[in-house]
Amino acid sequence: MPHTPTLSQPCRTVDVRALYCPMTSVHVRAQLDAMAVGTVLAVLVRDTVTAGNVSAMVRLLRHELLPSADPCRLLVRKC
Repeated sequence: MPHTPTLSQPCRTVDVRALYCPMTSVHVRAQLDAMAVGTVLAVLVRDTVTAGNVSAMVRLLRHELLPSADPCRLLVRKC
């Protein structure tokens, strides 16, 4: 049976830990652009500064940041 993610489970993950700004945001936006509305993207970042930059871009694009226990793992619901 195929896996169906719940409302807060990511259906896709993008690892940008090896990238530097602005490429982190470029890669995250490309993933979000390819996803359906309502789906969740997990974003793995290297540090809290990068997390802040990516979070700002996500809010600017009007997507939703979901709670995550790991500050270097962002969960983004496409709106």
